[in-house]
Amino acid sequence: MLFYFIKTILLLALFYCLFKFFIQNKSSYGWNRYYLLFTSLIAFIIPLFSLNSLKSYSIFQSISTSSIMNMVEKWASSLHLFETEYAKIIFILLFMGMLWGITRIVFGLYIIYQLKKNAIIEELNSQKVWFHSSIEIPFTFFNLLFLPPSFKQNNNLPMILAHENAHIKLNHSYGKIYYSILQAIFWFNFD
Repeated sequence: MLFYFIKTILLLALFYCLFKFFIQNKSSYGWNRYYLLFTSLIAFIIPLFSLNSLKSYSIFQSISTSSIMNMVEKWASSLHLFETEYAKIIFILLFMGMLWGITRIVFGLYIIYQLKKNAIIEELNSQKVWFHSSIEIPFTFFNLLFLPPSFKQNNNLPMILAHENAHIKLNHSYGKIYYSILQAIFWFNFD
C-alpha cells in the first residue's frame, strides 16, 4: 500500500510539472481542466500494474535484465519489508487524515444546505438566485447560484450572473467535489 502511494505521488508530481511547464499558460482552459482530470485518474490507475506483469511481453524482456530494473526491484522488495513492519501505523495515520477530509466535505455540504435553507430566493433574469447575508462573494453549487445581498444594486450584476452561469453550464461543481475527495484521500499531498 505504501509503495502504491509513493508511485501515485510521483506520478501526480510528474503530471503537475508537465502541466506547469507546458499547459498552464495556454488559453484553452477547457483543455487544462480535462488534462488535470484525466491525469489525476491515470495517476491512480498506473501504479496498479506491476513491473512483473510487464516481463511477459518480449519488448520489456531486455529491459528487465538491466541493472536499473534490478535496482528498482530490490528497492521495491526492501520497501515491501518496511511496509509490512509499519503498515498499521501508516494505515491509522492515513485513515485519520481521510476521516478529517471527509468530515470537511460533509461539513461544507451542510453549510451549503443551511445557506440554501435560510437564504432569500429572488428571480433575476428568469433565474433563481439565493441571497444570504453571510455570503461575501458569489458562488455556485451545481445549479444553485448564491450572491451576497449587496450585489442586488451592483451595476455589474448581469456580468456576474453570466460568469456564475458559465460555472453552472460547465459543471464545475463536479470537478470541485472530485478534487475534494482526492484531497481527502491524499491529504498528505495537498496544501
